[in-house]
Amino acid sequence: MSDDAPSETIDDPLFQSRYRVSVRLGAGSSGEVALCRDARIGRDVAVKVLRARSIGDRDAVSRFAREARVQGRLEHPGVVPVYDVSEGDRRPWFTMKRVRGTTLADVLAGRDDPEMLARFTRARLLAAFAQACRTIAYAHSEGVVHRDLSPRNLMFGEYGEVHVLDWGLARLLDEQARTKANAEDDLSETRPGQALGTPGYLAPEQALGDPDVGPEADVYALGVMLFEICARRPFNPGTNTRERIDHAIRGVVPAFPSGEHAVPPELARLVSASTSPRPADRTSSARDLAVAIEQFLDGDRDLAERTRIADALVVEARAAHARDGGSVEATRLYARALALVPAHPEAGAALSRLLLEPPSIVPPEVHERMARWAEEAWRAGARTTTLRYLLWCSFIPVWFLMGLRDVGASALAMGSLVVTTIVTGLVAAGVLGGVRGAAISFALGTFAIACFTQVFSPVLVAPTLMATNLIAFCAYAGPRQRVALVLASVLGMAIPIALEAAGVIAPSFVVDADGIHVLPRLVSFEPRITWWLLVAGATVAVAVPGVVAGRVRDALVASQQRAMLQAWHLEALVPKRDR
Repeated sequence: MSDDAPSETIDDPLFQSRYRVSVRLGAGSSGEVALCRDARIGRDVAVKVLRARSIGDRDAVSRFAREARVQGRLEHPGVVPVYDVSEGDRRPWFTMKRVRGTTLADVLAGRDDPEMLARFTRARLLAAFAQACRTIAYAHSEGVVHRDLSPRNLMFGEYGEVHVLDWGLARLLDEQARTKANAEDDLSETRPGQALGTPGYLAPEQALGDPDVGPEADVYALGVMLFEICARRPFNPGTNTRERIDHAIRGVVPAFPSGEHAVPPELARLVSASTSPRPADRTSSARDLAVAIEQFLDGDRDLAERTRIADALVVEARAAHARDGGSVEATRLYARALALVPAHPEAGAALSRLLLEPPSIVPPEVHERMARWAEEAWRAGARTTTLRYLLWCSFIPVWFLMGLRDVGASALAMGSLVVTTIVTGLVAAGVLGGVRGAAISFALGTFAIACFTQVFSPVLVAPTLMATNLIAFCAYAGPRQRVALVLASVLGMAIPIALEAAGVIAPSFVVDADGIHVLPRLVSFEPRITWWLLVAGATVAVAVPGVVAGRVRDALVASQQRAMLQAWHLEALVPKRDR
């Protein structure tokens, strides 16, 4: 039949009286198709005619007639309806509805065409493919197996129509179905060893020429097309007919791509289940295949909507972050975006940065929390300091045993130490505010040590006590506070020395060529007690800084461990970033 084939090419009075052929449309596995005009009704229809070279082939003629009857009997929107069928022994033909559209083969061939990709998105293709699966499910329910499902036999119309074409190789499953179609259909059954169908879409049993293939063969072909829709590449790796059949017989393991064309895991499982080499292991029916795809699309549409909302939240989060750099609002917006789409790349990376990296601007809420933490830190330090002051107080009875020289000055020194111990204990108990109470405690402690410089002089024992006191308080103080503490401690040591140098108070030590002579003003130096007191004081002076430093170190390690554990939990919650 030529491109402008005349009606005389179909030498049948019935056809000639009603139809006028205008143009050739194409060819199928069993015949040629042309467009013609139905003069009786006034509409364009398609006519399919057996190929001229097959007129003498009894099986081909029988198969062609059977195709018309089977296709005409399948009353479904996905099957092109048959209008008229030839009679007698002339060249067989039948007319049917003219369908327009794009075949799946055209879509797959245009996988690199942006216009084709825009028209046939994955969602649209899957929705149309699910309709085709339901058409095949209907055919199976009527006892018909298509046996030649391939991309060129699925056509998508412009208005949502999906047609399954070319039923020339269809097989009737049972005697009742054969009887309903026509008794002559038995002549068209496939003979053993014949591998009818489209190479690359043949199930293993069909490639082996099994004449009794069932619905499972159609399910296999549908699974192959599902792979090619998703992966946009051939399922069967063969490069020619022989290789494709060989691969089909051996069994093809789906080679799912990664990256941009990665197949969603739900569809990957569906492809694997539909293309199992053993028919019994495949997805049970074309209907089940359609249902699974529709369920995926329901979730996919939901994901698309959630992705749209997540993208909008990310835009809002970016704006919030630009305003104040790492705001709580930005964190909340990114977290909401991740809750909608856990794999959202920008939201995951941004939330990781906000949670795991310190912001450039410290928010007011963090300042408040730091203030509360500092309050508690001062109380924790006060507990250690109280124990240290109690240790110093334990030496008071010894000073009485040594004998007091200046009762008033001694009472002032010992009283200031006792008051300092009490105030520090109140800070530790939380009765006095942490920072304010610590300032009062430090001031009293510094004053008490300054008073005790008159026992062993400002250059002996007292500097060690002052240094220990300073270490204990500086461990919990901020930069400015530390400067104030250091200045206060230096003054605590310098003032007594200055007063002695100015003659305001009697000197507590004298330096001459023979050495440094301590001149105690508050107590008498009973030799034995003084010796033991100096030894005990030196021992305590060595031990106490180690205890204080150890407590500070333990607090630091505990804080660092909590921070690391928190970071570990956060890293487990947010998506991993590319390093």
